[in-house]
Amino acid sequence: RIGGIVKSGFHAGTAIRKQKNNGGSMRESGKTHFTLIELLIVISIIAILAGLLLPALKNARSTGLSIVCKGNLKQIGSALTNYTLDFNDKFMWAKTPYTAYWNGDVSGRPWYELLGKLGPYSQLDYGVKIGIFAKKTSSYERNILCPVQNDASFTYTDYACNRWFFGIQGSGTYKNHSLTMMQQPTQVALVFDNGYYNDHSVSYAYLGTFTAYGGFCIRSNHLNSANFLMGDMHVESMKRDTIGIGSSVLVQGFISSQGYE
Repeated sequence: RIGGIVKSGFHAGTAIRKQKNNGGSMRESGKTHFTLIELLIVISIIAILAGLLLPALKNARSTGLSIVCKGNLKQIGSALTNYTLDFNDKFMWAKTPYTAYWNGDVSGRPWYELLGKLGPYSQLDYGVKIGIFAKKTSSYERNILCPVQNDASFTYTDYACNRWFFGIQGSGTYKNHSLTMMQQPTQVALVFDNGYYNDHSVSYAYLGTFTAYGGFCIRSNHLNSANFLMGDMHVESMKRDTIGIGSSVLVQGFISSQGYE
């Protein structure tokens, strides 16, 4: 029996050790592991969510930049209002004889140079200095820059005036107008996003050549819209389809043929 007891004890000990080993194995197998299929499913869900969220984030950013642009146009509107108060309700010509701000020589100068003091020979200063992307540097003191105009080929400004309303001095076609000549001020387009890289006034929404934005002189890269300063000095966005390709959007609210020559 003693031998039997020894044998029994031996077998019992062996069984206990096996149970421990088996228990350990069960605990190991109880850990959670992702299969390859499960990982692929998780990755797919994340990709779908990112695809849904990224366009919304992009649109939110574009909306914010458009708000900055509208703020610029409101500042231009305030400057133009002060100018008309000083000059009997008249607007400046799109290009008018004026002193060059860097040397004082008189020549046909762009309209926007009458809104801010750009140099020692500037005679007017309404606090607005409209600039361009190519000179967006710390040393460049112009404070009105459209945040989405990023073409370095522009030579004038990020914003253009309506040539049909501001006029070209000496031109029988493009005449100068005043506040009192507006029949429906809310429809008169004054200043807007410029798409014409080598001019500062626009008479047609689309030319096909000489522009940096697919031929459109009125740049509409704010979610396919352009921002406009209107005759009553409110700012609005207008879709590309509404703007069209001709001059109809630029001759509304006043009689273009009746003005100062």
